[in-house]
Amino acid sequence: MTLFDEWGAGLHPVYERLRDADDAGDVEQKMYLDGLWRRAQGHLDSHFKSAFAHQIHQRFWELRLTAALLDLGYSLEPGADGRPDFATKLPGGERLWIEAVSPSLGSAANPDRPADLIPNGGFRATPVEQLLMRYTQALQEKRDRFQNYREAGVVAEGDRCIIAVNSGGLWPYVEGVGLPRILSAVFPIGEEQITIDLTSGSTLSVEYPLRGEVVRANGAPISLTAFLHPSYACISGLISDSARVTGWRQQGNARFVSAANPTATVPLPQACFRLGAEYHYVQDAEGFSLQRVEHQLEGVPTPA
Repeated sequence: MTLFDEWGAGLHPVYERLRDADDAGDVEQKMYLDGLWRRAQGHLDSHFKSAFAHQIHQRFWELRLTAALLDLGYSLEPGADGRPDFATKLPGGERLWIEAVSPSLGSAANPDRPADLIPNGGFRATPVEQLLMRYTQALQEKRDRFQNYREAGVVAEGDRCIIAVNSGGLWPYVEGVGLPRILSAVFPIGEEQITIDLTSGSTLSVEYPLRGEVVRANGAPISLTAFLHPSYACISGLISDSARVTGWRQQGNARFVSAANPTATVPLPQACFRLGAEYHYVQDAEGFSLQRVEHQLEGVPTPA
C-alpha cells in the first residue's frame, strides 16, 4: 500500500520526484511517508490520496498532523466533507476542531510575494514582512471558514477551534533562530534585537520591539494582532510546524509550536498539544511577554 501510485497531468513535481525515486534519500523519504499514510489513512477524507499528488505541501501537513495527534492519544473521527479537517475531543470531553493550512509563496504576479533568492549564492535579507503577510492571509481564511461552520451549526458555541499552520510551502524561507515566525503573525512582536558586551562577548539583553502591522505594496496596512483582536475570539489557539515534505530526518516533534489565544471566547487548556514548544501570553506593566514551555513526548512511534 503506497501513496505514490498516481499518474497523469497536473501532479506536483515533488510528488513525481518521490514516486520515481532513484536515490537513497528520496527512497527513504518515500518509505517514511508511506508509513505515515498507513497510520493515518483511516482518519483522512476519501479523496486524500489523489489530492496529495496535486497539493503535496497542504496534504503532507494533514498527514503529519494526524500522526502527531494519534501520538498524543487523541481519538480522531474519520474525515468528512462539510466540516473542519479534524474532529476530536479534549480529555475533559470538550469538542475540538482543527483546520489545517500550508500557505505558499503566492502568485508570481503578486507584488507582495516574498522575493526569490539571489542566483549564484548572493545574499538577501529574509523578506519577513512578506512572509508574515502569507501567514495572516492563511489565518484569516481559516478564521472565516470556522465562522461559516459555526453559522451552519457544525461548530457549536462551546467548541474549541484551532488553526494549524505549516510553513513547508514557504521554502526556501525556513524558520531561523529565536521566536517562531508564526507568533509574530498573531502578536505584535518585531524582530529580535540582541545587545552584546563587546569586551566579554556575553549577551546583555534580548528584546523584541512592538510591531503591530506590516504594509502591502499598495500601502494598505495588515494587522499583526490577531490574538489580541475581537475578530479572532472564535479561535482558541494555533498549532504550527516548519517540517517539509522532503527530508524526513528533520521532521521530529521538536519542530511543533502551539499557542493559546488569550482573548478567545472559549480558552484552550494548557498542554493539550504536548509536542515541541508551547507559548503562553502574559500581560505585565510594560506590555506583554511569551513564556515558553518545552514538551517532549516519550515513546513516540516511528512509522513503519
